[in-house]
Amino acid sequence: MAGTSKRAFGLLSLAMRRWWAAWLTAITLLAEGGSRDSAAPRIAWTSAVALVFFIDLVFRFVLPPRFTAGVMDEMAHVATALLLLGGLRRRFARSFVVGVLLGSVLIDADHVPMEVGWRVLTEGTNRPYSHSALSIAVVLLSTAMLSGSRRSATLGVAIGIAAHLIRDMATGGVPFFWPITPHGFMLPYPVYGTMLIASLVRVLGSRRADLSRCRPKPAREDAGSRAGSVDGVRPEIVSPPTDSDRVHDANQADPSAGRHNQHR
Repeated sequence: MAGTSKRAFGLLSLAMRRWWAAWLTAITLLAEGGSRDSAAPRIAWTSAVALVFFIDLVFRFVLPPRFTAGVMDEMAHVATALLLLGGLRRRFARSFVVGVLLGSVLIDADHVPMEVGWRVLTEGTNRPYSHSALSIAVVLLSTAMLSGSRRSATLGVAIGIAAHLIRDMATGGVPFFWPITPHGFMLPYPVYGTMLIASLVRVLGSRRADLSRCRPKPAREDAGSRAGSVDGVRPEIVSPPTDSDRVHDANQADPSAGRHNQHR
């Protein structure tokens, strides 16, 4: 049993490394000025959904070591933030994308006191007090004192925290309305899963549209050529007859008239 678990976690580690490489591509595509090259792998987005569902399935049946579980959960938070951001189908400033990724992970620093035995942030709640809308509001208010890339990054942090709380609400609940109430607010997991899948569909649809715009278009014919063509065959252009052509045609029709014209 122990050997099987060790092999399973080894395969999971390998998959995570490969998925991380795919996510780097996803981050590049999200950032303003990111590549629209047709070779960009769609696996970057599909794997994010697969990883989230796989990690949650593992947590349902297996209890990994504390550190391993923490790393897995943070990767699922990063994947959730990327998917929800990508589902908006637009480009963002690099500072904003970096802020989203940081906010989706760094909010869990409030678990540290509980890990060392201090419940100063979790008295009466299932998760720290800062796992609430209050944290988002404080970060948003701080953007009023900033400008440029710092403001963009701080706004991204607020969005990253929101994405983090969405996942936490689906996997145990958070005291979202603290300090009004310490009651844990939960989101049904099927709703969370539907949000991820819907974001994936929108991202892939956006990528397909990008690729179609990048394909070279055939040369367009002018309106006159299209109007005069039948079944794709252009008509032969005939110049109007000249006076000599008319005389030649008349001589062929009446040879005696031609001889008379020559004697004149």
